Amino acid sequence: MRKPLCHSARQLAGHPVEVLCAHPNVHAENQIVDVVVCQKCMFRNEAPPPRFRSLLFPGNQPKERGEIEIVVAKYHEDIRWLDAYTRLRTVIYDKSESPRFKPLPNIGREAHTYLHHICENYDRLADTTVFLQGDPSAHVADLHEGIWQLDRDIGFRDLSDHVLVEDKLGRPVHPGLRLDEMYERLFGKSGRDYYLSYAGACFAVSRSNVVGLPQSFYENAMAAVVERPQGPWEIERLWRDIFHTSAVTEGVVTAADTRFFRDLQLLVHSHQQKDRYPLVIFDLGLEATERQWCFEQPGVVLSKLPPLSKPIERIFARHWWQSWLKPFFIFHAPFDRVLWLDADCVIVDDIGRAFQQIESQPLLVRDATTATTENPPQLYEHLPLPKDINTSGINLNAGVVGLCKVRDRALLHAWGYGVGWAAANPDKQHLSAWVDQGILLWACHHTKTTSVIQTDLCWNQPAERAPNLIQSAVKNRRSILEQIRQRYTKAGIVHWLGDSKLSSQLADELAKLFVSGFDD
Repeated sequence: MRKPLCHSARQLAGHPVEVLCAHPNVHAENQIVDVVVCQKCMFRNEAPPPRFRSLLFPGNQPKERGEIEIVVAKYHEDIRWLDAYTRLRTVIYDKSESPRFKPLPNIGREAHTYLHHICENYDRLADTTVFLQGDPSAHVADLHEGIWQLDRDIGFRDLSDHVLVEDKLGRPVHPGLRLDEMYERLFGKSGRDYYLSYAGACFAVSRSNVVGLPQSFYENAMAAVVERPQGPWEIERLWRDIFHTSAVTEGVVTAADTRFFRDLQLLVHSHQQKDRYPLVIFDLGLEATERQWCFEQPGVVLSKLPPLSKPIERIFARHWWQSWLKPFFIFHAPFDRVLWLDADCVIVDDIGRAFQQIESQPLLVRDATTATTENPPQLYEHLPLPKDINTSGINLNAGVVGLCKVRDRALLHAWGYGVGWAAANPDKQHLSAWVDQGILLWACHHTKTTSVIQTDLCWNQPAERAPNLIQSAVKNRRSILEQIRQRYTKAGIVHWLGDSKLSSQLADELAKLFVSGFDD
């Protein structure tokens, strides 16, 4: 079986003897190495780490890494793990009783340390600063990989893995937090009702994202962390709000297990033919050969399921748990603007127009199937809505969802919290219409965004059964995807719902053709 291309072997234009090397264990100057060295590398035939495959996107050129500085909040931890980063500048703040490094008073946990560093170095911050606890291994699965993929334009990136879901009072993970009060203290306005965050406060941030707020902001934040008993844990939930202030990157996200692999292949092929946006696939149970196929596709990143807090993990015991987790796939995706596609979708037209819509508002499409997609009123007794919200006659389909994670924080975080509620209340999950879909609808009602739900089905066109698709394609000398595009000329994305899965139709038709033969 052919090995996947090494993610280091990206020939540089105009440099026939040099390649860009992105492997986390190779520390070459600007990551440029001689091609002879690359060919002898022991890592060349290994499957690339999933998050590093962003470097495989067509046309990608090496980015300017700039200066990276690691800031460590130490207490009694063993920090010998820093020996792997001798090429980088490190600053170690020590809050132990007998400090060996830069001493700080033992107050405010790591939040105080991070804010102290920002305030003291506001005018001379590194291009990218990596903020880490004294022992990040408890929160970061692959720190090496996370650090060596950074560049000066990283913006803000969580390095932690574990996703938390809480309301403004810290429930259910940390009851007693007052995220609403801390948010108002920092930003001078009311916060959200729900918060998704990463545990552990290990992240990287570009200088431009830090100085987007004045130094006085960080001085106020540091005072709040010290003054408030729960301040360090409250601000841990808000780092993304503080630093992630603009949308820069765009990409497509989907997920599949082995049951949907054939559908996934059709989606990937349609994506490769029509678009150059990166595609992230969350592996929900693919077989080894299927994962290998994904690795070999240019522009595709295969990612593991993000770790979730214990209350959310209960959803794994439920039917169609994969569908419930969509808000966490979107939240965990390495893009600011995300177009979620169910694996049984096919891209028919250039989705650049879809991203143009996402730039101005969420992309949500009404449900055009015969399924009951309105929630029963009893759901809103458990997940209350603001007064005077009309829920009658409003529905949507969650197979295609486009969100800007910066602008649409309230909607995405409410959606995630609703799934958390469903996980904690399995006896009430039936109140959410059509599995996960009803929770997204509740989140739209809660955040008053139902007005953006489109009646135009362009970006979520439900497909009818298409008999004789193979024969029609052969007769017209077209590929299957070309035949579909000819049939759905006004659609941008076709969604093969229910029992009309395209892969099943093609398999059935092909089986019949082997028996009866092709008609002239």
